[in-house]
Amino acid sequence: MDHYQPIFESKEAARNIEDFIDATKAEFWRIFKPLMPFIAACHILDAVISDLFFAESKNGFSLFGIISAYFVTVLAITWHRVVIHGPDNYTPMNPFKPKRHELAFVGMGFLLGLIVVIISGGLVFGAIVTSSPIMVLLAVVVILALIYMFYRVCFYFPAKAVNSGITLSQAFRLTNGYLWKTISSTFRAALWTILMVIAFVLAMGVFLTFILMFIPFGGAIEILSLIVVLPMKLYFEPLLTIIGVTALSNYYLYAIQNEERAVE
Repeated sequence: MDHYQPIFESKEAARNIEDFIDATKAEFWRIFKPLMPFIAACHILDAVISDLFFAESKNGFSLFGIISAYFVTVLAITWHRVVIHGPDNYTPMNPFKPKRHELAFVGMGFLLGLIVVIISGGLVFGAIVTSSPIMVLLAVVVILALIYMFYRVCFYFPAKAVNSGITLSQAFRLTNGYLWKTISSTFRAALWTILMVIAFVLAMGVFLTFILMFIPFGGAIEILSLIVVLPMKLYFEPLLTIIGVTALSNYYLYAIQNEERAVE
């Protein structure tokens, strides 16, 4: 298969993203199938431990869910290479022997995500505790600013996935002019999948409500919830991941092919 050809206009880019993913579905499953047992095992372990030892907790046990996120990141790194190097020329990431640039990808993603969660969580908590409209407004503004900053450095990730030297400041400059195109094309390409997720969650909500009303299930709510969690983690989430990764790689490729400030 020929290399992915990046497109600037978001509507055409979204169509290109959809066509590319449709054409490479077999490659997607070839990459993702070896990761599926680890992701499934992580969420099953979380559910079992939550029901056995954290039944009274609102949040339950989620340590293995964090480990599961690592395997999703492995998919993201590998899919960046599928898009940038081509489906016939990429090298998949070995999750058990990560290379230095792959660890940089994982570490930066975790760090930026942690910053967003801590700051956003603190502001939301402050807004709830104080019930202050100013605090609520501040929380909204800061969260939007954090999301904006995250997207402004997002080209760091496709560059690192293919072991191209880049800093956050270079990524920030490189995304200039591509931010809203990236967001728009991702949303357009993912819209049908998002609608399927909504329909699935609503259907499963009705089904689980019926089960809990008429069939005694004891207190193992987390285990029962795997009916919803596993399809989300083993199909919808990875599909949305490769849609987002393809969109990101699309504009990264366009930037380095068409901009003098491209990272070498």
